[in-house]
Amino acid sequence: MDASPKATYRNASEIARDLPRSMRRNDTRLEESRGYLHLSRPTLYGKIAKGEIKTIVDGKRRYIPGSEIARLSRAA
Repeated sequence: MDASPKATYRNASEIARDLPRSMRRNDTRLEESRGYLHLSRPTLYGKIAKGEIKTIVDGKRRYIPGSEIARLSRAA
């Protein structure tokens, strides 16, 4: 029998906290993404609503994948 306790996680963000930094996903919160993309809050949310920017939802939080920020940065 394995005597070590097994970790239990409720969501992906809890798993990510235990991963080494090099293995974490390169997603950013919306407020941080606004700075990278040079967009106002209404413009960012409008583009998300139209489907122009892909996002990931984890519980109550919404993230923009790093690949999506790179795509949008190249398009500008």
